Amino acid sequence: MKSLRFLSLLVLFGAGQTSAMYCVPSPFSDTFHLDKIASITLTDARSSVASMKVSSTYTAGLLRREVSDMTLTVAGRSTGSRFSSTYSYSADGRLGAVDQTWDSTRSGVTTSQQVYEYDQHGRLTRVGGNEGAGTPFVTLATCAYGASTIVEEVAASGGLRAKSFEYTLDTEGRVTRYSLTLEGREDETDVTTITYRDGKIVREENRIEDTIYPIKVTVTDYNDAGLPVKEVETTYDKHMKLNYQSTRTFEYVMDASDNWVQRREYEERGDTKELAATAARVIVYVNK
Repeated sequence: MKSLRFLSLLVLFGAGQTSAMYCVPSPFSDTFHLDKIASITLTDARSSVASMKVSSTYTAGLLRREVSDMTLTVAGRSTGSRFSSTYSYSADGRLGAVDQTWDSTRSGVTTSQQVYEYDQHGRLTRVGGNEGAGTPFVTLATCAYGASTIVEEVAASGGLRAKSFEYTLDTEGRVTRYSLTLEGREDETDVTTITYRDGKIVREENRIEDTIYPIKVTVTDYNDAGLPVKEVETTYDKHMKLNYQSTRTFEYVMDASDNWVQRREYEERGDTKELAATAARVIVYVNK
C-alpha cells in the first residue's frame, strides 16, 4: 500500500509507532480526552530541510480525517507530499474503512482503501485493501487470537517483506510484549517489552539482534502523563561490547486538559545537549 511509503518518512520525525498494529490498539498515546477534542494541528520541524504538518479532526472521540503535509528541501529545491486519510465507523464505533490519498510532486496522485472485518465477538480478523478503483482487493493482514496472545500476519506490500507480530497480553488485555519476524529473516529477533504502573506505560524496551548491529537495545522512559521523556539507544557487538550509545530527551508544555501543546526534543552526547526538533500543537476542544 502507498501508505507504507509515508510511514518510512515518519521515521525521520520519530512520529509514532511504525509497526502495523492492526490487531491490537496501539498502547502508545500522546493525546488524552479525545471525546473532548474537535481538532488537532501539529507542526513538527525536524531540521532545516524537513518539516511536517498534521491536521486531525475528531467526532465523539473518534478520528475522522487526518491530513499530513511533508516538505523536504535539498540543495535549494523543495518537494512536497500530502497523505490524507478518511475514517468511517460502524454504529458501535468499530473502524470500518480508511480511504487514503497520496499526492506527491514526484509521483502524482494515487488512492487506496483499507477495509476492516470482525468476528462475532467484535475482534478484528482481517484487513483488506486495494490501490484504487479497478485494482484487485487483497488481504493486507489477518489476526488470530489465543487465550493471552494475538498473532498478526502482514502481507508483503509496497516493496516491504511480509512480517508477523506476536502480542502477549496481561489479564487486563494490555500488550506487555510483542515480537516482530520478517519473512526471510527468521533467524533475527526484534522484541519489545512494555512495563505499566497504575495503568500507564512507564518503560518500553526494544531489543534487536541481527547482522547489522548485531545487537541494538532502545529503552524509552515515560512520565506520569504517559509521555516519552527519555530514549537511550545502545548498540553492542556479538560479545556485548559497547559500540555506540545515543540519548534523546523530551520536554513538554501542557495545557489545562493535560494534553501537550509544545514539545522539544534534545540529543545528548556526553556533556553536550543540542536541540534536535521542535513541535507545536493547536488543540481545539468541543464547545470552547
